[in-house]
Amino acid sequence: MVTVGELPKTNYARTNATTSNVDKNSYATRYGSITPKAQASSATVFAPGDSVKHPMFGKGLVISANKMGADILYEVAFDTVGTKKLMATFAKLTKI
Repeated sequence: MVTVGELPKTNYARTNATTSNVDKNSYATRYGSITPKAQASSATVFAPGDSVKHPMFGKGLVISANKMGADILYEVAFDTVGTKKLMATFAKLTKI
């Protein structure tokens, strides 16, 4: 039985199945693999005035596009849901 203030004696650290070439004290070994950050697509950049389409919000008009670090913040006025602020990395916008 565990009393208040006492922790059960269990190892909570996650292990990685392929640790043969990895340092035993590395972050990836103790907590699992590290995934890279998503990066903005440099292929399509929208400017204010461009008509765009979003899979969930539908058709819209780009009101502003502001660079924020390695990403772009778009403000889009959609026909059905109003104005939304979307990061380019996750927005899934297509030009129409």
